[in-house]
Amino acid sequence: VRTRMHERFNRLSLQGSSLPQLEEFTRSYGVYVLLIDQEFKLIGAARITEARQFDVTTVDPAFDRLHTALAETGRAYDITATHTLGLVRAGVFLVLLGGVGLIAVLAWQFNKGRHMVEVASAEQHALSQANENLESRVRERTAELSKLNAHMEHLVAERTSALQQTNDTLRAEVVER
Repeated sequence: VRTRMHERFNRLSLQGSSLPQLEEFTRSYGVYVLLIDQEFKLIGAARITEARQFDVTTVDPAFDRLHTALAETGRAYDITATHTLGLVRAGVFLVLLGGVGLIAVLAWQFNKGRHMVEVASAEQHALSQANENLESRVRERTAELSKLNAHMEHLVAERTSALQQTNDTLRAEVVER
């Protein structure tokens, strides 16, 4: 039992536990073990009455102090555990909050990108329609100009013909005279 107790005390001290309650418990345990050893020596020497008296006057009060120290150490560890649990919960909350914030930023960026794509697509569509409209107007205007050009060529041909006839008529009159 003593070996296991010493191993557990050593494990607690290696974990960096510096609770004053643990130090008091360790001291009380050391005193109690020494007193138990003395009581067993009295029993081993067949001094039973003296061992009983020693037990009542010295060992039992040491055990009560050990029990009290153990209870105080347990309370101190409970407080430490509660505090640590609070820190862990706060850390988890902060990590979750950070994750939610990151997701929100990513969603905002995604929506912003999607909006930009939608705007670019709408602008591309509007540009395509404007281009088609312009090409249609160019075709219409070209057709109108082609008709007008053909009409002008026809008028020029008519006037040229009329002018030629007028010149021919005037020449004929001049020749007759």
